[in-house]
Amino acid sequence: MNEKYKGIRKRGKVVGLLVGASLIVMLTMSVMFTNVTNVAGAGCTVPESAYECKCPLGSNEGQKHKSGYVKTPNGCSIPFEPSWKDNPVGEPGCSFKDACDAHDCCYGTCNSNKATCDNAFREDMMQICNSSCRNSVDSCRKWANIYYWGVVALGCTHYSNNQNDACEKCCCNGYQD
Repeated sequence: MNEKYKGIRKRGKVVGLLVGASLIVMLTMSVMFTNVTNVAGAGCTVPESAYECKCPLGSNEGQKHKSGYVKTPNGCSIPFEPSWKDNPVGEPGCSFKDACDAHDCCYGTCNSNKATCDNAFREDMMQICNSSCRNSVDSCRKWANIYYWGVVALGCTHYSNNQNDACEKCCCNGYQD
């Protein structure tokens, strides 16, 4: 193993604790710095079904994705924006950026389910660990779990704010989900 990776592993435990604690700050602050745009075509792809009015059973008022609203993903968001935030393992091929971007897009799609978004995020990161992170699979999985539990435990406000940005009220005219 080359010296660069040994240094990363030695500091991994301390950094892991710092990142875990920092996720509290990150998710609180990320609400203030959400990177969104209202220019269609720039950012996430929104499924057609998100534009359909969804109403709770027994109600004719619901919500649907705002026409023209597109969430712009910004990679892995953690406080103090360290250079390794997208690739905490430090090994080439172990970047979580694509998983973080997909998670941003999921939160920014109207009527998405937070638990579904968070579970897909974990699965995406584990797939990266298992397929692309050859020399540090265990470390990668530990980091994936740190990032996952951070959004599970602390992502409610961020999720809610993204839903508020992405959704608009609508009438279901007898259709109920």
